[in-house]
Amino acid sequence: MHRITKALGIIAILVLLTSVAQASDWPMFHHDLRHTGYTTEKVSDELELLWSYETGSCHDYYYSSPAVADGKVFVGSYDGKIYCLDEDDGSLIWSYLTGDDVDSSPAVADGKVFVGSNDHNIYCLDEMNPELEKLAEEPYERIKERM
Repeated sequence: MHRITKALGIIAILVLLTSVAQASDWPMFHHDLRHTGYTTEKVSDELELLWSYETGSCHDYYYSSPAVADGKVFVGSYDGKIYCLDEDDGSLIWSYLTGDDVDSSPAVADGKVFVGSNDHNIYCLDEMNPELEKLAEEPYERIKERM
């Protein structure tokens, strides 16, 4: 029964991710469901740093790639938080503390932010207000048994 519930949750996420994004959005790792890493947007040869944001992580590196949607940037950090930043100036809109490091890359669809944490949970957060909808939880022992 647990596997069926988990499979239905994954299918629901994929259905939500098929919604149409704005042209400038990069709502998931490698841009789209096919992970093409490609966009038709024109990029200037003259790039300059507009802003940066320092998380509370003690590491100098990140595995989480940011997702950009609806004027916001979403990224996970080794301080256990999921961050939502303003796309224009990098200011913090909100952050949400999970139970462990977040090295998973968020995906954004229909006003929801989907991201996994090393606490063995998948989180679904409201894009405007980080109200939690925990999508899946599987005890570590079960994951370890399948390894």
